Amino acid sequence: SPEPMFDELANKAPATLTGYASSIVRLAEWMNAEGKTLPSVRRIWTTSEMLTPEGRDAIRAVFGFEPREAYASVEFGF
Repeated sequence: SPEPMFDELANKAPATLTGYASSIVRLAEWMNAEGKTLPSVRRIWTTSEMLTPEGRDAIRAVFGFEPREAYASVEFGF
């Protein structure tokens, strides 16, 4: 359940979230279902996985802004 992650984020009140796309999407879906918000969050960067259009919609619906995607590859020097 994303509830422990939400509780930790609510306590720390970060301005930016960075993490696996699937984790942030799951958090956003849970927040939507529970009616929760994280008003301190102003930027989201998804990493390591492709963010699907449905995932982008879920994040946008809860946080009210477009998430950004970051990709890096140590193996290829990116």
